[in-house]
Amino acid sequence: MYAIRSFARSWNVDLKNRKIRVNAVSPGVIETPMSVELSEQRKTILVSTVPLGRMGRANEIAKARRDPCIR
Repeated sequence: MYAIRSFARSWNVDLKNRKIRVNAVSPGVIETPMSVELSEQRKTILVSTVPLGRMGRANEIAKARRDPCIR
């Protein structure tokens, strides 16, 4: 997660003169078919790291990625 953000920051600096913008998304814990299989204890631990207090949803990530592209 941190490596991706660092790459994006570095690429932004390197590519800004060429007017190329770099974005990265690191959404955290997302509800997926695989997360259903997690124990309640594990889910509680994961969710405790999220400021929103719940797992994110795929459609929320899709919307967040789509909106900056709309001009």
